[in-house]
Amino acid sequence: LHHISTKQRRLRSISECIRVLRVGGQALFYAWAQEQEGGFSGHRFAQQDVLVPFHLKHDINKKQKTSDVDSLGRNSNSEVDTDDSYAAQHGVFVESKNATVFQRYCHVYKSGELESLFEELGGHVKVEKVYWDTGNW
Repeated sequence: LHHISTKQRRLRSISECIRVLRVGGQALFYAWAQEQEGGFSGHRFAQQDVLVPFHLKHDINKKQKTSDVDSLGRNSNSEVDTDDSYAAQHGVFVESKNATVFQRYCHVYKSGELESLFEELGGHVKVEKVYWDTGNW
């Protein structure tokens, strides 16, 4: 849920997960917490909606099997050199880290916020347990 940009989209995502559950089924929702004391990520969040760097490491000695749809909608199933397959318009290659760095959106949750999303869905949803675990709710 932490990569979904608006409250309405988060509610729709939760609703869809619940819709496809069988009667009596369970789902696990795990989301980044704004409170990071004791967490492993090393992040400190000044606000709830942030961009967080993601480092995609390169291994120039491996070939990678791809089955991606290209920008023209064509399906390509071929082996490509790994360093060529990571090119993206919004990523920046950082040579010292041998990685392409992407900025990904995150909404980090304050204590109690995740539960309040489920309360908005009405009585047909029951939250069984909420806990903080290494920087996640």
